[in-house]
Amino acid sequence: MPVWAHTKLVRKKDKKLQKDIQYVDKEASFKWIKRYTVFKMLEKVLETHEMRSNTNGHCLTSHLLNSMGLAHIAYHPIQGLTPGERQLVNIACAFILQPKLLILNDPLSGLDLSVQSQVLNTLSHLKKKRAITYLFISDNLNASYCISDQVAVMYKGRIVEKGTVSQIYEEPIHPYTQALMSTIPSIYKRERIVLKGAPPSLSSPSNGCPFYKRCPFAQEACKSRQPLLREIRSGQFVSCHLYA
Repeated sequence: MPVWAHTKLVRKKDKKLQKDIQYVDKEASFKWIKRYTVFKMLEKVLETHEMRSNTNGHCLTSHLLNSMGLAHIAYHPIQGLTPGERQLVNIACAFILQPKLLILNDPLSGLDLSVQSQVLNTLSHLKKKRAITYLFISDNLNASYCISDQVAVMYKGRIVEKGTVSQIYEEPIHPYTQALMSTIPSIYKRERIVLKGAPPSLSSPSNGCPFYKRCPFAQEACKSRQPLLREIRSGQFVSCHLYA
């Protein structure tokens, strides 16, 4: 369910914060409003946040639909849309509130490649036109490269490396990041790194580095001490005892 629908779960004074921070889930779910048209649903979002006061709200809806390439389905019912169209409408519901931060939780999941490209192009276009920050959560490395400026690589809930897109994709430092990037076909012709072993259980975390059982460079310290996140290069941080 979109964030804008949860108005009863927050205090009235928190409405502005709720409007400024929007969340788009990996699957658009509109079970309770399937018979709404796209246009009506966007207007309902504005009404929920008391932004539909006059013709300005109507113009805002029309402008957003045009800018996202959705004008042709403006008066189509939600239940008749394709999964890709529903995801774009889900994103439109968040964008129409003009948030400062948009959290995107694996928004391309379950979509075919052509629809993924359409969603990514739309997000890139809106990012250039509006002053907005994305928090893009995904295991799709190509999509993350296309949409991000800064990247944080996580392993079992911990950040193991972070830096600019070019730093992470072109000069990865952490052994896990290097293994990830070796799976992407690129001009760098990296040798594929195949990790051995299975990921550790989240139900029984250790005090050491969560990656040490699969790391080809593991040291004794990795078993008992969690490495700190250190700046190794300008703007590039890594959590690894190899660089302590």
